[in-house]
Amino acid sequence: FLFVTGRIKDMIVLKNGKKIFPQELEILLNNSSYIEESFVYLSPAQGDKLCTKLVYSVDNDSFKGKSEEEIYEILKAEVKKVNLQIPSYKNIYEVKITTEPLIKTTTQKIKRHEEIRKIIGN
Repeated sequence: FLFVTGRIKDMIVLKNGKKIFPQELEILLNNSSYIEESFVYLSPAQGDKLCTKLVYSVDNDSFKGKSEEEIYEILKAEVKKVNLQIPSYKNIYEVKITTEPLIKTTTQKIKRHEEIRKIIGN
C-alpha cells in the first residue's frame, strides 16, 4: 500500500531522523469546532519541538464573554486532545493563538515560509 500524507516540500525532519508531515496534524486540529485553521511548524528557538499557530473566530458562540487567557486554555486543551491521538515524537508543545487569517496562495494552501518569517519576526 502507498499512503500519501503530505507534500515533501513541507515535511519536517527532526534531529533524530523522524519525519513529520504538518498537514496530518493540521487536519486533526482543524476538526475541532473551536479552531478555524491551524499552522504546524518547527520552531528554531524550541529545538526539536513542534509548535502551532491556531486561528479562532471571535464570532464563535463558545468564546462570547471569555478573556483571551480563557480562550487560550480552551485551545490548548484541544491541542492536548490531538497529542493523545498521535505518537509522542509528533506532539505539539507550544501554542500561539490569533484571530488573523493565515497567509495563503490562490489555491488556499498555507504559505509556510511567509508564516514562519512572520512568526519569527514577532
